[in-house]
Amino acid sequence: METMKVNGGGSIVNFSSIQGLEGRENMSAYTASKFGIRGLTKTTAIELGEHDIRVNVVIPGPTRTKMTERKGWSDEDYDRVYGKYPLGRMAAASEIANMVVFLGSDESSFCTGGDYPVDGGVSVGKPKA
Repeated sequence: METMKVNGGGSIVNFSSIQGLEGRENMSAYTASKFGIRGLTKTTAIELGEHDIRVNVVIPGPTRTKMTERKGWSDEDYDRVYGKYPLGRMAAASEIANMVVFLGSDESSFCTGGDYPVDGGVSVGKPKA
């Protein structure tokens, strides 16, 4: 942060999770850590704003990565689980990256302390039955 202060500002992008927006059974430590990142982001945005340093948090939803691969699952299996949410699919990693690029760019010059879900609508409510 000192380098950003000396150079007249910058952008910090943190990562949380959908579990940082709601509770979930048997995930208390993970959920608490993701809520904590959101709180840290907001507090840091207040503290660093006077130095023109913006601090935001990206909140990815279900994303197709090595971490979310399930042995033996087909595309139909993923669709069965994630097709219930508004956009009906998991994100590509590039879709999360696009938000990070935006928040790191001058295009987001008036954005700080914000939560930016990139979740295909997972956080808007419970899925379709």
